[in-house]
Amino acid sequence: MTIAANIRAARDKGGWTQQEAADRAGMKQPNWCDYEHGGRVPSVAVLRRIAKALKCEVIDLIGK
Repeated sequence: MTIAANIRAARDKGGWTQQEAADRAGMKQPNWCDYEHGGRVPSVAVLRRIAKALKCEVIDLIGK
């Protein structure tokens, strides 16, 4: 799976909307949408924020 697919899977697992997840990560929903749909690749710093918001590890988002 791609980083985008892993972000979406982790968000779905937590039961959050894109807006809720973006709020938890301190970003705007359109940016979250870009990361989740593969329009943009998040930096390592952003991946850390996303992982913290989704209560998972960065490695879970990158893939094993």
